[in-house]
Amino acid sequence: MKKVSIFAILMAIVLVTSMILVGCSSTSTPSKTTAPATTAPPVTTAPPASTPAPAKVFNLKFSYHTPEKASMVGAYFKPWTAAIEQASNGRIKITHYAGESLVKMQDQYDGLVSGLSDIAMIELDNTPGRFPKTEFYTLPFVSNSPAIDAQVYYDILQKYSVADELKEVKLLATCTISGNHYVGNKEVKTLADFKGQRMRSGAKVEGMIIQQLGATPIEISTADMATSLERGLVDSEFLTMSGILSFGVKDVTKYRTYCSVFTKSWAICMNKKLWDSMPADLQQVIMDNSGAEKSRYYSAENDKLEAGAIKAIEGSDKGQGKPPIYYLPDAEKANWKAALMPVWDKWIAEMEAKKLPGKAIVDDVKALTAKYSAK
Repeated sequence: MKKVSIFAILMAIVLVTSMILVGCSSTSTPSKTTAPATTAPPVTTAPPASTPAPAKVFNLKFSYHTPEKASMVGAYFKPWTAAIEQASNGRIKITHYAGESLVKMQDQYDGLVSGLSDIAMIELDNTPGRFPKTEFYTLPFVSNSPAIDAQVYYDILQKYSVADELKEVKLLATCTISGNHYVGNKEVKTLADFKGQRMRSGAKVEGMIIQQLGATPIEISTADMATSLERGLVDSEFLTMSGILSFGVKDVTKYRTYCSVFTKSWAICMNKKLWDSMPADLQQVIMDNSGAEKSRYYSAENDKLEAGAIKAIEGSDKGQGKPPIYYLPDAEKANWKAALMPVWDKWIAEMEAKKLPGKAIVDDVKALTAKYSAK
């Protein structure tokens, strides 16, 4: 009985031990076929849409010698720049610097090239001999129309000057003012009345005209015209009716002869480096509002104001007891034309002597004048 009990106890111990081992094996490391636990991928949020960078605004400085009250500022410069600003949707802004407030008249070209200004109206024959192919514009009695002369001037500059004389700038447009008439303190009704006069001259060809008329040209800047007349340094000059008003010449002179001997033109240019830095669409905006056709349009708009200037001068002169404006008769004007035609030949000869295309330029001026006069 005692042996059986011991055996039973041993068997029980073995059985319990087996059960414990089986239980432990069920919590062992999973077999190779068990899928490993996975970690959820990190949530990636799309970056917020980037805000477009604001378009660059070009703030341009427009420099010219003309007084702010001059007719061409209101009739040409302001509406021209306003049209560019509007078409650019605010990406171009143009600030005006009138009356030599930024750059002196004779320095406009160099000031533009150096970056003092961004746009400038340049009198290219203000420095005689520097831009010889541009100096034809004051040749006498070309068309007697500022609109036509502006278009002709633009085309000639494009053909003959842009590639070399004006390679440092970008030609945008031209501006031609109304016909220039005699104004002074000596009466002029015939060619003989010019003899012995000292006349203010502002350009090379203008000086040639004065000499051909028998007077003496004296170089005087635009800013000093009225002072020179008042002090008697010169007797007279050629000027538009609007210019007689805006430059203060009306009050220091007595006589006016309406004769329209020549027109004056200026080149409106932009700094070339700045132009090249501008995006193509803004370059297109500028040229859509510039060029030959716009030069013609705005010059014509300016010319319309001459009638008002004449009335203002007539009223002022009457109030001061001055003689009325003398309108040159057609017969006498024909005499003036015949007397001044040698200026054309003289200019051609000087150009050809320098191996420059004087005759070709004059031939093109005549052909283009006829073409645009037919419009």
